[in-house]
Amino acid sequence: VILQVFLGYLMVLVESGHPNSQFQSVGQGVYWAVVTMTTVGYGDVVPQTVLGRLLAAAVMLLGFGIIAIPTGIVSY
Repeated sequence: VILQVFLGYLMVLVESGHPNSQFQSVGQGVYWAVVTMTTVGYGDVVPQTVLGRLLAAAVMLLGFGIIAIPTGIVSY
C-alpha cells in the first residue's frame, strides 16, 4: 500500500506540468497505481508525458512481480 501511494504521488508530480493531465490529485494517482499494479487497467486515467508512460511501464512490471507471480506460486 505504501508503494502504491508513493507511485501515485510520483505520477502526479511527473504529470502535473502537462496541460491535458488527468492526474489532478494524489487520490487519482493512487487510484491509477492500484488499478495498474493489479492489472485491471480500466484506461480511464492515462499518463500523457513520455516520463509518465515510462513510470507506468515500471509500475506494470512491479505489479506483475508483486501480485501476479506470488498469486501463481500460491495457486500452483
